[in-house]
Amino acid sequence: MNLTQFAREFGGVTDYDVQGHIHGGLMAAHMPKSYHRRYQKRLLELQEARDETARRYAEAIARGEIAAPRELTYREKLEITAAGDPDFPSTQAARRLLARIAERERNSQK
Repeated sequence: MNLTQFAREFGGVTDYDVQGHIHGGLMAAHMPKSYHRRYQKRLLELQEARDETARRYAEAIARGEIAAPRELTYREKLEITAAGDPDFPSTQAARRLLARIAERERNSQK
């Protein structure tokens, strides 16, 4: 279970929530000072809640209540990257690397 899944299941706040709040406030530059004060206060609350969620997540892993997410292998990371937008250079590079790996595997099996 990763941090986002943990937060969703146990009602925590993630970095996605904090970033969403930040981007929501950027559109309100013309608002009065009282709005900006409330915005800043809410932002601090979300950041503290995010930190608390991360702390609870680490404690749950330490106690053995949940399993830590396993590390992805190099090939799994490449496969995830290769599934991205074909216009991105990183996607193209990952596809080339996967093709080379597949070619090596075919040659080693001969």
